[in-house]
Amino acid sequence: MNEYRYFDYLLSLVDSPDVYNHRVMLGILFGTDFRWSIHNDDNRASDGLEIRYNFEQECDVSSAEMQELLNVPCSVMEVVCGLAIRMDETMRDPMEHHVNRWFWELMGNLNLLVFTDEDFEKGLWNVRDVGKILDIFMDRTYDELGHGGLFPRNFCDKNQKEVELYGQMNGYLMEKYC
Repeated sequence: MNEYRYFDYLLSLVDSPDVYNHRVMLGILFGTDFRWSIHNDDNRASDGLEIRYNFEQECDVSSAEMQELLNVPCSVMEVVCGLAIRMDETMRDPMEHHVNRWFWELMGNLNLLVFTDEDFEKGLWNVRDVGKILDIFMDRTYDELGHGGLFPRNFCDKNQKEVELYGQMNGYLMEKYC
């Protein structure tokens, strides 16, 4: 399987001008296995894996290539894409799709937009810098309101470290957009 072909497919899902100056950072997300510790967050990995089946259908992927792809753990990139798709399904106008908008909002929430390719080439950041942020997200060492994670809140009754990602997403959307 040509992993670059699948990576390009993921990039097409979140296409925006930001893609072209964040390929290195997005490559790190693609190369980082998603891990979870909260019950039901395995469903977010399943959402990410569902994207692989869409890729198979849309891009004429052979069964051998697909089997190879299915043997690889779900990446952080796939999970965030899956969450962006869920956000779009929850909030969108039925006539429009904004998966890319939601994806880039989540990248901003994680404070990953500062990791541009230009700055990487200048040596202003490295892979470990992005890895630290991903560890905070996956290890849930962000604050109780979710700052440092995907879904920061201003107010909430429950410690966001203990809430599954889907619940965090819904609370975030309600607080910010409803």
